[in-house]
Amino acid sequence: MNTERMQFVEEHVPQRKVEIWRAITDETYETGNTPGIIGSLFDGLIAYLQGMLREIVQPDVEPITYGLLERGATSLLFWGLDHGVSQGDLDRSLQHSALLRDTILLVLISIGELLSQGSMEISSAKIHRQLMVSSNIATAIEKAKFAVKETDELDQSYEIIDEPVEACKVLQSKVDCLIALNASIECPTESESDNDEETRTGTVLQDLPAHQYFADLIAARFPTAQLELVEKLGLTNWSRYNQVQQQRDSLQTEVESVSMDRDLLPRLQRHLVEP
Repeated sequence: MNTERMQFVEEHVPQRKVEIWRAITDETYETGNTPGIIGSLFDGLIAYLQGMLREIVQPDVEPITYGLLERGATSLLFWGLDHGVSQGDLDRSLQHSALLRDTILLVLISIGELLSQGSMEISSAKIHRQLMVSSNIATAIEKAKFAVKETDELDQSYEIIDEPVEACKVLQSKVDCLIALNASIECPTESESDNDEETRTGTVLQDLPAHQYFADLIAARFPTAQLELVEKLGLTNWSRYNQVQQQRDSLQTEVESVSMDRDLLPRLQRHLVEP
């Protein structure tokens, strides 16, 4: 492991994250005991990336490729750590936020497909097969796809990327999509109906201009993101915008109510003391 890189991490990253950052390349990463669908898929991705980083013989790999892969893996790991993904915290917090849950699953599925295709082309075919088995990615992906299919139409077409550097950049772009959802994850919007997909998505799609505005911003920020992910991220951000706007309107109503009460109080007092 690069000593200078490790020193930088120790100086700028909380100690708990440093320990797990070491674990991703040095030791067996132990995940939580009760992950849900999101947690299981996340754990599989981390296990695969962990194994790949351990198996790589650095002299045989371009430094830029290894650096990009390591950056993508650690970014994903830290994202999961921040939200307690391996412990099932994220699955539990999104039980009533189907749109956000599906969006996160779609991003994780696309990462899983990227790894499953051997797109990185860094490890040998034999090592790739071993990692696929040990990480159990295939099963986790199918379960996640089934969960998304229950509420949405899933596009199963994924582009095959042959260039290792480009594949690592795409990995980082997908992780950045997850990071872009942090604000929504911190304060998830509840779905109007967990059992009625038309009700759940129809409310968001009615205001197409606003939704399209967010989708265009995301597409500009993540040009390599798939159209389906851009669509989902746009919907999620529009839902988040509506939630924040409702909170602001509610707060404004309370402020106006308090102000009105203050104006009425002196009048009421004068009325009570008048003969």
